[in-house]
Amino acid sequence: MNAPKLTKRNVSWMLAALAVVTLLVFGTVSGRPPSTNQERVQQIAATVKCPICRGQSAQGSDAPSAQLLRVEIAKQVQLGRSDEQIRAYMGQRFGNQIVLTPPAAGVAGLVWIIPVVGAGLATVLLGLAFGRWRREAAAEVPSALDRQLVESARRES
Repeated sequence: MNAPKLTKRNVSWMLAALAVVTLLVFGTVSGRPPSTNQERVQQIAATVKCPICRGQSAQGSDAPSAQLLRVEIAKQVQLGRSDEQIRAYMGQRFGNQIVLTPPAAGVAGLVWIIPVVGAGLATVLLGLAFGRWRREAAAEVPSALDRQLVESARRES
């Protein structure tokens, strides 16, 4: 079995793949942690749905129920609970549908991983298909009849 040749094109593809992987890694790592409790309340409120607003977080809503949720989140932050504990508390108290982000563990964690795996698998399959098509196209040699047809078409024009 022959090893693949290292060409400019292969290096370009490898660098592009490395860039995509790097962006995915840095995109999944959260930025700096909140410096104040108020910033933390805002970050948590952005992941909790306003009970009466359609498709809006408790952070972005001025509805009285959203304001009460933000107050409750602030109380939980003051008690020293973690973000996940606060979201779990909100889910228990108001129903799991209030939490906008599914948990990253267990069966619900599949919501996060399946699209990434699917996109990766689709990319690999497309790469394999294009490689096969390129090899098949390179292997095709025109027959004598094909050459005669081309030559006769050239003479006519």
